[in-house]
Amino acid sequence: MLVTALTGDVGAGKSTLSRVWRDMGANVVDADEIAKEQWMCPEVAGVARARWGDDVYGPDGRPDYAKIAECAFANEAEHRFTIELIHPRTRAEITRRVNALRGWIVAEIPLLFEAGVHDWVDHIVFASAPRDARVARNRARNWDEREILRREKNLLPSLEKQKKSDLVLSNRRALFACRGCLRAAHVLRLARGRAKNCAAPCGEKARRMC
Repeated sequence: MLVTALTGDVGAGKSTLSRVWRDMGANVVDADEIAKEQWMCPEVAGVARARWGDDVYGPDGRPDYAKIAECAFANEAEHRFTIELIHPRTRAEITRRVNALRGWIVAEIPLLFEAGVHDWVDHIVFASAPRDARVARNRARNWDEREILRREKNLLPSLEKQKKSDLVLSNRRALFACRGCLRAAHVLRLARGRAKNCAAPCGEKARRMC
């Protein structure tokens, strides 16, 4: 089993890259999808309603993810509350799914460093992109620059996370997915090299692919 942890800037194209790698044979575990599932748990729903009101769930009882995000990213206190409510459950389920798989596994975890790196991670790939490119790419999600900044304000600085990663993929053009294909073999080689050189700090091994 070889586990690639994929993280990166908000809106930088992590899901695009994980889809490319899935098409190449990787088993993908999506932390965002798992986190969304946790909001449907009755216990979580009860705590969320008590904190934010009944409006964060629709008349059918399903989570209103836009309203949940508005509450969760409102300030540092609400962000911390959300992390403490959702992340332990999400981490446990990510670990369960990873352990049930074999072969090459890509765990797409946006808050990898904020929540703590799992001990089963073999290497870390960071997807980066300039803010203007991220804004343009995420217009379809109705995210403007203010929304991206709101989601980033309680996160660790991008450069700090890049230094902790083994590989940085820069998503500067629309051909990011093609470059991801071309770099996949390098990711695997990097993982094998890390196993032989595990004493070296991550920052010393980090490389940037433009």
